[in-house]
Amino acid sequence: MDRGNQLLKGALDMCLLSLIAESPTYGYEMIRRLEERGLRMVSEGSIYPRLAHFEAHGWVATSKKVSSDGPVRKYYQLTASGRRHVVGLVSDWQEFANAVELIVKEVR
Repeated sequence: MDRGNQLLKGALDMCLLSLIAESPTYGYEMIRRLEERGLRMVSEGSIYPRLAHFEAHGWVATSKKVSSDGPVRKYYQLTASGRRHVVGLVSDWQEFANAVELIVKEVR
């Protein structure tokens, strides 16, 4: 596993929930949006188990919508519980990133 994948593993839930917080979306669209923002190592095989986990915990609600250019898509929408959870994840991430920055700032 390369370093990018190791870093992503710890942040994937936060990234996916943040995308869903922006607007209801479906799996492949999340991968495309992650890629547009520089996270190119995310696959369907890595996100669908996470999405199922979110649904099981009540952090997302789902609905199915007919697509004009393909099959029915399962859309994910953040619940109030999911919003609270992702806000906590982002807060924890910012605290962690700030601490790491203080440690590594002299290396650059």
